[in-house]
Amino acid sequence: MKTFFRVLQIGGVVVFCASAIFAILFAEGYQYDPATRDVIKKSVIYFDSLPEDVEVSVDSRNINIGASREIRTAPGAHDIEITKDGFNPWKKRVVVPEDFVVRFPELKIMPIVESGTSPQFIKDIEPLAGWSMQSSSEEGVFMSNPKLHFGKYYLFSADDDFRVIELPLKFEFEKVMPFGNNSLVGLTRDNRIFAYDSENQKLVSRKEKDFIDLRVMGGELFVLDKIGNIWTAGQELELADFSKFHLFATLAQAPTAIERTQRSENLISFLFKTRNKKSLVVTRDDGSIIFQKGNLDSAFLDKQRVFVVADGILEVYDIEKKKELSKRTISKEIVWLSRVGETYQFLFTDSTGEISICDEDFENCNAVAAAAKLAGNYFIESSQDHDKFIVVIGRTLKLLDLGENSFLPPFLQNLMSSVFSKKI
Repeated sequence: MKTFFRVLQIGGVVVFCASAIFAILFAEGYQYDPATRDVIKKSVIYFDSLPEDVEVSVDSRNINIGASREIRTAPGAHDIEITKDGFNPWKKRVVVPEDFVVRFPELKIMPIVESGTSPQFIKDIEPLAGWSMQSSSEEGVFMSNPKLHFGKYYLFSADDDFRVIELPLKFEFEKVMPFGNNSLVGLTRDNRIFAYDSENQKLVSRKEKDFIDLRVMGGELFVLDKIGNIWTAGQELELADFSKFHLFATLAQAPTAIERTQRSENLISFLFKTRNKKSLVVTRDDGSIIFQKGNLDSAFLDKQRVFVVADGILEVYDIEKKKELSKRTISKEIVWLSRVGETYQFLFTDSTGEISICDEDFENCNAVAAAAKLAGNYFIESSQDHDKFIVVIGRTLKLLDLGENSFLPPFLQNLMSSVFSKKI
């Protein structure tokens, strides 16, 4: 009996040691690989977030990815496929280096839309007869109706709630946009910048300068003059005081307008319109220019990277390292580009007017609006931090909602639309 217990104790120690060794090996990335019948060091493919109820396969073998959202696999090239009933599949060939984690931000897979039907994620807001777009930015979209002397600011608040601010516009202007809670800034028809007290309906100040365009971004005002200087008042501009304006940056060539401004960490990007194409300038907070590129169709600042597209070519640059990360030919000639929230996907408009969504490598592309309905019109972003965008199709202002609510059954869609209409 003593011998039996002694053997049992030794066996337990052996099992414990073996388990500890296997646990350490697993923690270090080693696993048994049935394909090679050997213990190899595996790498990891990790997803920040995945849709519910998806099926995942690696090299045509179904796997249970579980709550960890990670796939441990041998180094090398692997074919990943993520599927869900009623949705377009997501497929990707991933090359995984040894002892390395390949990380994907949140993935968004798009529902299958039958040919000839309208996507469920586009909702009408209101007709635009008599209204014109004054400005668009990450904060929102501003529309005006000169005959009614009225403006409407469509924007998303911090809690992702869509709302509309209505403002009286009892003055002549060339361009106007909201700045602060109760004021507007804009350009007169003789190229002067002005401030307007919308609460008291009073034009309170003007700045004598040959300005041609302006943008408000995150509470900061940036103004472009005719010779290519960018001026700013930061966040210190008082309604009746333009004396705090200072020169922010000087461009080598004078553009014709500012199409887009973005802030990402300590970087600010300006996408300018030029005579034929567009140009991108990226600066630091102090206005020092650290990256510029011309002859573009569109560009998007993403943390320390910038995505630029021109004539069907996509290039990705690391701005801080001043290094080209990748360059590839894509099938679409893109004229507008934006990331969908914090996901791995981009939303873009091509030269035909079609709105599509693709992943970062411009694979797994799905159209979200038909080209025939968009030709000749423009697409407007409201915020890159959301899954919602404002679109102009024909003479109607619409909401493009790529969030989970947009994938509800039609009868719930109608209910949500009625609630949405009452909200605004």
